Amino acid sequence: GSEGAWTFYVSNGNETGYLSASSSSSNNMKTVQTADNKNAQATISISSGSATIKFQGSYSRNLLKYNTGSPRFTCYQSTSTGTQFPQIYRQVKVEIEDVPGDVNKDGKVTVADVTALVNILLGQDANQTLYNHEAADVDGQEGVTIEDIPALINLVLQQ
Repeated sequence: GSEGAWTFYVSNGNETGYLSASSSSSNNMKTVQTADNKNAQATISISSGSATIKFQGSYSRNLLKYNTGSPRFTCYQSTSTGTQFPQIYRQVKVEIEDVPGDVNKDGKVTVADVTALVNILLGQDANQTLYNHEAADVDGQEGVTIEDIPALINLVLQQ
């Protein structure tokens, strides 16, 4: 395909290829064997939670939409009634950086974190789910140990 264009490859038994708009006179799609075919290259824009997927070739029925009356996805003109633009999603992984000393995961370092650290050292978090064990290693020496208590108290006093 072209740089920046989206293509949709399908493989269903004997039917393989790139989804493509196929006509200016009917609401159909087909597969083509090469992604270089402009009718198989699409742009995707997202607005108000819906995706507009528009194939770039010469056909006027080039918008991928869902037909609510005859359940299927195919290509329509922009004025088609009884159709909806698809909603597409992607999973995003958000990594939250550990705050050294925030043992109880509340976003701040306080005396409550000292209590949580003592609970870890007493074995009261066997499943390691209640507390942030990485943040409990305040002194950075070989995991969570008794030496982390004074280091955490110093952090609390610096607040």
